[in-house]
Amino acid sequence: MWKLIAACLALGGVSLLAPSEPSYDPLAWLIWGRELAHLHLDTSGGPSWKPLPVAFTTLVAPLDEVDHGLPPALWMAVARAGALLALALAFRLARRLGGGGVAGVRGGLVAAVALFLTPDWFQFAAHGSEAPLAVALMLWAIERQLDGQRAHAVCLATLACLLRPELVPFLGLYGLWVWRAEPRLRPLLGGVLVLLPLAWIGPEWIGSGMPLDGGAQARSQPAWSLSLAEHPWLRALERVHNHGGLPLELLAAVAVAVAVVRRRGAVLVLAGAALAETGLFVAMTQAGFSGNPRYVLPAVAVLSVLAGWGRRIWRSWRPGGLASFGRYTRISRQTPAGAARPDLPAHASPAWLLPLRS
Repeated sequence: MWKLIAACLALGGVSLLAPSEPSYDPLAWLIWGRELAHLHLDTSGGPSWKPLPVAFTTLVAPLDEVDHGLPPALWMAVARAGALLALALAFRLARRLGGGGVAGVRGGLVAAVALFLTPDWFQFAAHGSEAPLAVALMLWAIERQLDGQRAHAVCLATLACLLRPELVPFLGLYGLWVWRAEPRLRPLLGGVLVLLPLAWIGPEWIGSGMPLDGGAQARSQPAWSLSLAEHPWLRALERVHNHGGLPLELLAAVAVAVAVVRRRGAVLVLAGAALAETGLFVAMTQAGFSGNPRYVLPAVAVLSVLAGWGRRIWRSWRPGGLASFGRYTRISRQTPAGAARPDLPAHASPAWLLPLRS
């Protein structure tokens, strides 16, 4: 994993040879980082507060004394490396769900390409948005959970939540499960419970005098805001559909249908989380938030991963496969998973129907 991160960072650095102008939000984080380094923070009038980017820009702010361009360049390199890492992790997760092999690699490629082709993805990466990095941390947290490394998953999910507040409810639900399943991690979960509100509210309170100023900024309703439409919730659903696309939605639906039959818990949890995050996006837009695509990008990323697995399922249905699939599901509860089924053709029990070991 560290080799992959190093490669992404190297490519992120090489990408600085291309035009590398940070957008409005990263510029504000760089200014706030410089102000924090000098113990004078003023967040009034800027975009919504993001704890993790400002923590990074504060650490690199002293390099401004060496070269004024170093802090912006470092943030741009890290943000772009995060976008590359998200694509790599989408590939790895879809391949893992597919069981590996050539078909798993193809499913991984579908997931990575689908995520890369998501509208605004390239723009987010090119201009230093935090959203692709948040997706990378989220997918890494999912991978560590599948590896049984719950402490790592909690830490990575916390970092993702310091980039995108919409992920906090999902960390809360996961934290409740971990609290009961692994009592030794309760001190860690307690620390996260203290850290998140302090990181999101404390600096904003100091910098603007209003602890919830970030939420007010997010609900400022610019001219392009979906919340200004006649039916904001409907426009929000249209945006999700436009960013996902019908082919991805159909492939993900196939994946979910098979996961229900085979009780693939990991796939169903991912699908439920994507659906819940989409519902949250719709509700936020209806409540006055702008409907920025960054809010729903995690759900689109999970949709891409599910589509990668769904693509493998679709390819597995060769002629005769659909007819035998019903017979397979009827006897699957009477035969251990992965055991031979001589009464069915070989293609009726492909590897993608084996339960995920998680």
